[in-house]
Amino acid sequence: MNVISYKGMSIESLDDWLAYSPPAKGELHWKDGRSAKELAKAWLRTGKPSIPDELQDLLNSHHDTKGFTWEQATPEVVTKLDDFRGNGRNHDMIIWGRSLNKIC
Repeated sequence: MNVISYKGMSIESLDDWLAYSPPAKGELHWKDGRSAKELAKAWLRTGKPSIPDELQDLLNSHHDTKGFTWEQATPEVVTKLDDFRGNGRNHDMIIWGRSLNKIC
């Protein structure tokens, strides 16, 4: 179970998160109370990467995602949804895992 940057770097600390998966506007948005840093703090609150209890509880509340076990999470992923000009969709985090023998 790892938090890995889009370029494959392992993220083990807040410093790693900022260095390898910074928010779109970098240190300008890397502040307490801002979503990027608060997400990082939630995933690293135990001192090692782990799914936040609140998220695990939410996933366990629905039969399709009950028992979810995460395998990898990648912050700050951009996906291109069409061939039009402009930026793609910025995702705060994408998480891969399994739930009741299903791949999520």
